[in-house]
Amino acid sequence: MKRTKLFLAAGVLSVAVVAAAWGLGSATAASKPAVKIAFSAATPQVEKIPTILASDDLKAQGYPVSLTYLQTSEDPVQAVVRGDADFGSASASTVLQAISKGAPVTAIMSANSPAYQIVAPTSVASPADLGGKRVGIHAAVSSTTLYTNLMLAKYPNVKPQILVVPGSANRIRALVAGQLDSSAIQLSDMPTLNQLAPGKFHVIYDVAQKYSFLMDAVIFVRTSFLKTDRPLIKTVLQAILKEQKAAYNNPAQLAAGIQKYVPNVDAALATQDANTYTADKVWATDGGFSKKDIQYTLTAMQFGGFLTSPLSISQCCDTSIVQSINAPTAVAATLNGSKSSLRPRLHFQPGTYQFTVNDRSKTDGFRFAGKGIAKQTGVKFRGKATWKFTLIAGKYTYGSSLHAKLRHTIVVAAK
Repeated sequence: MKRTKLFLAAGVLSVAVVAAAWGLGSATAASKPAVKIAFSAATPQVEKIPTILASDDLKAQGYPVSLTYLQTSEDPVQAVVRGDADFGSASASTVLQAISKGAPVTAIMSANSPAYQIVAPTSVASPADLGGKRVGIHAAVSSTTLYTNLMLAKYPNVKPQILVVPGSANRIRALVAGQLDSSAIQLSDMPTLNQLAPGKFHVIYDVAQKYSFLMDAVIFVRTSFLKTDRPLIKTVLQAILKEQKAAYNNPAQLAAGIQKYVPNVDAALATQDANTYTADKVWATDGGFSKKDIQYTLTAMQFGGFLTSPLSISQCCDTSIVQSINAPTAVAATLNGSKSSLRPRLHFQPGTYQFTVNDRSKTDGFRFAGKGIAKQTGVKFRGKATWKFTLIAGKYTYGSSLHAKLRHTIVVAAK
């Protein structure tokens, strides 16, 4: 398994990948608005892969897409505020703290839940042994700092030295060199640490397991952009959510994306990363952006010392776009006699649907069945019924309860 080349922080590194070919863009691409995304990482990381794959999907649809990779958590906020990017993906703690200080940005979706573990040499048995030790964090305001604070809050008498070392890969190098005694590192970097120092380090605090309900990183936009470009924002979030769902439905595709975009990862390690991240449910298939999710994160930030005064959900976040994406697709089902119909005519894709059944038959009932679903109104029923289903790929039948020959088949499949 190969992941030996580590990247040293040397100022702010910005790398842009632009989808449109200058002077050669098609009329379709030219007619669609640009999608500019800034990431808080100098190079692509595993937790960013669904968003990167979503950018590929948007390029295929004709959107000019640019991805910019920046070194620190604060850089994407500044890039979005300046207008260098319209979408940002960065630490929730950084973004929400910036909003609390007046930054004109709004969080619109969770990018991922925590993908970190805090490690130390095997001589450090637990966080209780970190007194006087050197503990590395990414930045003064970052997810690594929040998780370190949350860990240390359980050990109030432990007073380590906190050192800022930007980049998980750089903190690994510092751990191996004996320059750090402990640090939060990404899940994907644990194999590298074990490769460089076999058997010398272990996990003393599993953030991914303990705080799976927190938002580690969020997608955010300028507040003014939210007011003027909601259709584009919805299109981008739909693409990201599609890829976050695909991570669980097709881990081989996720592994291929990891190998393609994350530096120095071979096929075996990409598969291992895909399995680790999906097992820890790092990506929420519904956007992970309910009011409960947001409040958990705000409460943790305040507990961890990141917010000097309370920040309300309405002040920092707009949940309406994710809610509209997750809203079930409305389907009207009608039964007259033993003849049935569904409207509108849809290409059924995996997802949530709300069926409003209008059963007008005196001699039959309406039935919908397939893939773990078997629902019917009954022969004696007349009136309206509302059913909510989550359909997965496969075949379903609908129509007459009594007559199999009068049933129809729909196929649920991704486009």
